[in-house]
Amino acid sequence: MKINNLIFYVALLVGVSLGLASCSEDDEPEVLIDPSVLIGTWNAVSQQYKDCPDAANNATNTCGTQDFCFIISFNEDGTYTEQQFGSATVDDGNYNAMEGILSGCFTYKGCQNWIFSVSGDKLTLQQVNSTECSEVLTFTKGS
Repeated sequence: MKINNLIFYVALLVGVSLGLASCSEDDEPEVLIDPSVLIGTWNAVSQQYKDCPDAANNATNTCGTQDFCFIISFNEDGTYTEQQFGSATVDDGNYNAMEGILSGCFTYKGCQNWIFSVSGDKLTLQQVNSTECSEVLTFTKGS
């Protein structure tokens, strides 16, 4: 009888140990975005404000509305230029892109962090840590 109990408890201990090991958190592999995909010129397509504290501020602007049209060029040396269509004014500065986060100091908005993703010729930037509305910018690859 004692041997049966011993075998039962050993089997139970092994089963619980294996069960707990198989239930450990399986981390998904982190998808790293190669920052070189940003290099080049991008044409703004849309700007979306969402999840605003005041729902009346949720809005989407497209190129051609509210002077929204602009191009931004990311250079290999970590610099960028930005220009509104039809304007002689050029904004420039430095950026850093690593693991899907684009950090840059922009003349018109100060320093900010953006989550970026590139799919084919589409670039999406989503503002990080916004205390107001969440801003999402969409671009297409230019020539």
